[in-house]
Amino acid sequence: MPSLTELLLTLLSSSSSKKKVLMEKKIRKKNTGQKKWKNSNLVYFKQYCQRITNCDKAVKEHVFVTKKVLLELVSCIRTKNHFGRRQKLSAVEKIIVFLQFVTGGESFERLSRRIGVAKSTISEVVMCVSRDINTNYNTIHFPATTDEWRKVEDSFRRRKLVSALGCLDGKHIRIRAPPSTGSLFYNYKHYFSFVSLALVDGDGRLLWIDIGAPGSTNDATIFGNSSLKEVLDDENKLPLPRYWNNETIMPSFILADGIFPLSKSLMNAFPGRGGLSPEEIHFNKTISHTRVRVEHVFGIISSKCHSSSVQNSQWDNRPFAEGQEEVEEFAYSPYSDAKEQREALKDFFCR
Repeated sequence: MPSLTELLLTLLSSSSSKKKVLMEKKIRKKNTGQKKWKNSNLVYFKQYCQRITNCDKAVKEHVFVTKKVLLELVSCIRTKNHFGRRQKLSAVEKIIVFLQFVTGGESFERLSRRIGVAKSTISEVVMCVSRDINTNYNTIHFPATTDEWRKVEDSFRRRKLVSALGCLDGKHIRIRAPPSTGSLFYNYKHYFSFVSLALVDGDGRLLWIDIGAPGSTNDATIFGNSSLKEVLDDENKLPLPRYWNNETIMPSFILADGIFPLSKSLMNAFPGRGGLSPEEIHFNKTISHTRVRVEHVFGIISSKCHSSSVQNSQWDNRPFAEGQEEVEEFAYSPYSDAKEQREALKDFFCR
């Protein structure tokens, strides 16, 4: 006959096993319900992708690109992972997930709940699509020769703008404060951000971009530590000065706003709002009419690829002095410093 101790041990083991079985049933029931919920969302998302891809207008309204651009992006996306196993989302669905992420500002977790896939899947899709697009559409080309820099200047002259090597400016991209960073990413506009510094040509193409500097860093500091600054400081990498007319010789330069330091390779407007002469005001307006190109590019990016929001007619009718055709190059710059060069440029604009 079993003792009292043995009976107690038997009862305790049986009760613990029953509790374990009940817990397993609850977990199985919970996982089953979550799986059904995720599967229903995923089925709806797949049907949604099929509906909008069958209509050109729906593609433009929902993902902010044309159907032609969508299909071009689909053609460069891999449908299998590194192990050769087909993934849960098709190429079209990956592109739509990627476009919804970059244009809608949703987090990985929110996209995961709405689409019905794991958050790690959303992260992998965004990373892989970004990599494939960058591999197949390497559209940011920095001029490497003087002939390529001359083509950049021609892109401005075709639009009757100031002949420059590009327009430089920065833009703050709003973010949530990264953990344990304090006020590092807090900018002068009173929100957290990182800075994107870009150089664009006369046709609105990006020539150079620097992304990721903390919002508390000003544009001039980023530019001073950049590879672009090194190129501009090396006169051998830039085109030779040339005659803008029979009297004026002008070195090549980029255009930027007043926060950047004035140099022979970087021209900006005269500082201050009051006390400027009519000639200096005219110079500032002429410079600003050209420098606004980079603002247009940032506006296009911010408006979620709505390139039709900026009309070409706004760029083609800018006032500019005539006679800016290249005559011949000059061996060296005739100006002793950047201020003297800016004065000569002002005199040229005011003729």
